[in-house]
Amino acid sequence: MTLGEKIKQQRLKMGLSRDALAANADVSEATIYRLENNYGEPSYNVLRRIVTVLQGEIDVKFNAQRHHYG
Repeated sequence: MTLGEKIKQQRLKMGLSRDALAANADVSEATIYRLENNYGEPSYNVLRRIVTVLQGEIDVKFNAQRHHYG
């Protein structure tokens, strides 16, 4: 399940509209729409605000890559 699917699933489980989640997370409704439809990835701060509104009920795994410079 993608991050967007998890966000949408929890939002619906809590009975929140996209607009309500956006307002409570202080992001635009368009941002929620894009995330739920996997049209991008949120910044850490946006993700943190969304997860806070969703009461921490999103399991997120980060796949970081190491880069060597120089």
